[in-house]
Amino acid sequence: MRLPLLSLCLAAALVQPAFAHGTQDEHDEHDHAALGAHVHGESHLDLAQTDTGLELQWSSPAVDLLGFEHAPHSQAEKDAVAALQKTLEQPQALVKLPAAAGCQLAKASAESPLFAKDSSASGHLDVDASMSFTCSKPAALNGLDLSGWFARFPNSHSVEVQAIVASGQQGAELTAQQPRLKW
Repeated sequence: MRLPLLSLCLAAALVQPAFAHGTQDEHDEHDHAALGAHVHGESHLDLAQTDTGLELQWSSPAVDLLGFEHAPHSQAEKDAVAALQKTLEQPQALVKLPAAAGCQLAKASAESPLFAKDSSASGHLDVDASMSFTCSKPAALNGLDLSGWFARFPNSHSVEVQAIVASGQQGAELTAQQPRLKW
């Protein structure tokens, strides 16, 4: 399973410039000297269809998912961080796959400095998540629906998708108004 993820990462690195864009909102963009920009409201999803299912790799600004991007101070913030981690590790409500494909969550994980106990993280922090789905009929896997993502995270205005699927490579920008990707 690691080989398809490696292929996805390599392909994503090669096609990244093709999907870069220069749109800015007055409050959304924070340039970083490191790789890429942290753009509020914009999540990134790398997707790879495998022989047996689907691999997803997400990266999102913490502020889009939590409403803040600093170490949790209050109990309410601590509870929000714990709930986010649980949601990303049980993402079936966020990502809908075609029922005909018979997909089940095989594995999911979420990482962020915010998830560390006694975190003192600050700055423009991201939350990363990985999800693997195994499908009993992978040939029927022909799209995904992120309506649940946008309903749960209304501050995530778009998801920039880079996909490697059976039919080839594609990119798309999904939004609450257009949350579906077909291949």
